[in-house]
Amino acid sequence: MRATWKSEPGGSEEDNQPQAPPDSLDDISPVVSVAFEELEQLMFEDKAGTPILTPSGESFGSPVFERVPLRVRTIKQYEASTVTDDVLQERALRVNSDEYQDKEAWGWLVRDIRVNDVKLRLATGKVDAREVTYTLAYNPSVNPEDNSFLGWRQAIALVDTHYDNDPPNEDWKPFVDAETKTIELGRVTTSGEKVTDGEFDYLVLETFDTTDFSFLKA
Repeated sequence: MRATWKSEPGGSEEDNQPQAPPDSLDDISPVVSVAFEELEQLMFEDKAGTPILTPSGESFGSPVFERVPLRVRTIKQYEASTVTDDVLQERALRVNSDEYQDKEAWGWLVRDIRVNDVKLRLATGKVDAREVTYTLAYNPSVNPEDNSFLGWRQAIALVDTHYDNDPPNEDWKPFVDAETKTIELGRVTTSGEKVTDGEFDYLVLETFDTTDFSFLKA
């Protein structure tokens, strides 16, 4: 067999010679791309820290959302045919349990996984393999209460129609409007006590499972 090539401007004949097949799947470099999308998040306070409530302390009929940039990282890599659909399903919709790409735990979410079954030529011959494309999304959200990192956790502002007047004895009293004498919403702590400083307390919820991202090659 005779190999021929055509040199491109600035290249060399050596650059265009046929490449030897890789020794293993791990020798095939993953393909990585990054894009930026938009994420809408419910706001309980504006950027100045003002609670988004009516003068009477009620929530507005239409919620207010902020738009934050969402970094999306796509990784296409080749994995062994022994990586089953069950294994991939266990990786889907999981967040990183440890630091990944210099970002702390809970920042990255495996949002989507696509797979194709292929045959590849390695140095030892043809092998069955799986071409797996992972789509990850990085959420930079922080807790409005203390600016601690949230990522894909959710922070919910604590409001209720009642508060515990004698914690922990659960002496529940209603928030009552002084003029109309009707029950209204008020701010409470995680233990149910009335908030008196005008700031929200937040309940942080973890709504995804975590996993080790060591299966990613980039």
